[in-house]
Amino acid sequence: MEKLKKSPYLYEYQTNNGDFMYVNSYTNLFLKIHKEEKKQFDQLLIQHSEQERTTLIENGILVPEDFNIEVENKKILKEFYEKKEKLHLIILPTEGCNFRCKYCYENHEANRMSEDTIEGIVNFVREKLPEYKYLQVEWFGGEPLIEQNMVTKITEKLRSLCKEFKKPYFSSMTTNGYLLTREVFKTMFSNRVTNYQITLDGLASTHDKYRPFANGKGSFDVILNNLKRIRDEEKSQFIRITIRCNITNPILSIFDDYVDLLEKEFGNDSRFGILWKVAWNPTPENESDEYCKAGTLQTLLKKYQSKKILFTPVAEQFKKFGLVCYGGDPNSFVFRSDGTISKCTVALDNPVNDIGKIKKDRTSEINNNIDFWTKHNFAPICTDCWRFPSCMGIHCPRNNRDQKDNRVCPGTDDDNNIYLEYIANNKNMYMEFKDLWKTTK
Repeated sequence: MEKLKKSPYLYEYQTNNGDFMYVNSYTNLFLKIHKEEKKQFDQLLIQHSEQERTTLIENGILVPEDFNIEVENKKILKEFYEKKEKLHLIILPTEGCNFRCKYCYENHEANRMSEDTIEGIVNFVREKLPEYKYLQVEWFGGEPLIEQNMVTKITEKLRSLCKEFKKPYFSSMTTNGYLLTREVFKTMFSNRVTNYQITLDGLASTHDKYRPFANGKGSFDVILNNLKRIRDEEKSQFIRITIRCNITNPILSIFDDYVDLLEKEFGNDSRFGILWKVAWNPTPENESDEYCKAGTLQTLLKKYQSKKILFTPVAEQFKKFGLVCYGGDPNSFVFRSDGTISKCTVALDNPVNDIGKIKKDRTSEINNNIDFWTKHNFAPICTDCWRFPSCMGIHCPRNNRDQKDNRVCPGTDDDNNIYLEYIANNKNMYMEFKDLWKTTK
């Protein structure tokens, strides 16, 4: 019988209470071994029946002894670039915004999409969609709800194409939430917008400072009331709303109260999740006491992981291809309001981000800048990394090279154990040892 060894994609973490979490970034395994089961599990890796052997291999716990990680990594990279799962579009119907967020990197130009650009997007999808299994559209801005009618108009055209080609259509939106009244939510739901990301930067005292209306007026109360109405009046279980916070030191000073609010209002509704990011300093050359130090996010995740709030995305980052930014995905395209085709919604002013254009004849052209985003050879620095299947050394194409254009580790391991501790405390996010044997095909 062929000898086996532990998979190089398998990661072991011992939790605070002595249990063990095992994660495989290729097979998407999340396995919890209780401390009293650990001896039995270790013995099983050495001595096992034929059926147990099959289960251990299928879940990525064991691999053949001659498993060559460099060869397998190259196969994974090839699979990523050849896959045609979803055609992913991020559409900016306008880059104008009704907010003036303090840390925003956009210039708020109030241009809106022309008819030529809209039809150019439709033609682009008509040409590409037959190659894919489904279409995923994300609405971005600016503030997309300024152009609600345009969102509806484009949606109708794209859904018509999906119907023609018999492809499923999915949609999400990043919005500041101010205009997301119950009535508007119903309209967007009819447009198949089911997932949202909406920001609440702490409580009113901090949020209104960082995310005021264009005229300086506060926005917190309106957004919170919109979210509460959706919670109370929308019965569909197919919606998902992620409440984001861009953390600064002033927000940290009221964070306990902020987390209490989130837990009270949304902790009992699994449709609502939480995403925390450390706010960017718009002038990093100037140090400021306002912006947080490195390690802040890790500290917060550890402190509040027992709270009854759903942190997202947690598990996805450990899964196959789960850590690659949409900018590095060859099947993802950003359509700006002026007809520019890009790869990234952050580096909007970076020339390399302009990968194409919708032309006046309503056709599109893609230029060589796309190679910067979507052509990454295997990087030797990644050879022995257990997270290669999730990251592949791509992660964010803007951050995986040094100033001499040498590939570097994008640094995706910083929060591993904190997230795995959270997963270990949520029974719906992992498999028990006793359930492992139910997975054999």
